[in-house]
Amino acid sequence: MKKIFMAIIMLMCVMMVACGGTAQSEGQEIPAGPEITPTVTKVKVETPYTDLYYSGEWEDKIFVEIIERDYEGEIIFYGKDNDHTEKLFVIYFGSGIGFPVGSINTSMGYGLDVTAEFIDIEQGNMEKTTFETFCAMQEQLNYVLQELKNNDSFTGVNN
Repeated sequence: MKKIFMAIIMLMCVMMVACGGTAQSEGQEIPAGPEITPTVTKVKVETPYTDLYYSGEWEDKIFVEIIERDYEGEIIFYGKDNDHTEKLFVIYFGSGIGFPVGSINTSMGYGLDVTAEFIDIEQGNMEKTTFETFCAMQEQLNYVLQELKNNDSFTGVNN
């Protein structure tokens, strides 16, 4: 009898260790652990007109070309995946090309209209996964525009 009693106690100990060492009565809530919020970094693109931002998840795949002219400019976003490089979208300052986004009072002391152009990418002979990656990168246009809306010197077309 003593051996059976010891076996039951050992089995209960093993079960308690396997279950985390605590007993829980029915109806008792398990306390929530700390909430984990993923940290999303932003990549800053310094332009003569204002700073633009895109998501850090694409930091190694997106690069930017800045073209300046008198009182206007364009910020061209390119994506690179494998051996392919594609133009994704363009943010224009003062040129009127593309669809209207708003206007901004620049750091140079004058206002400019802000427009954007979404570039159609054709799959052509690139692999499907590469094409899908470029399409996902193009969604950064929304990120850039949302971050631009947070800029105090920017006024959106719907404001």
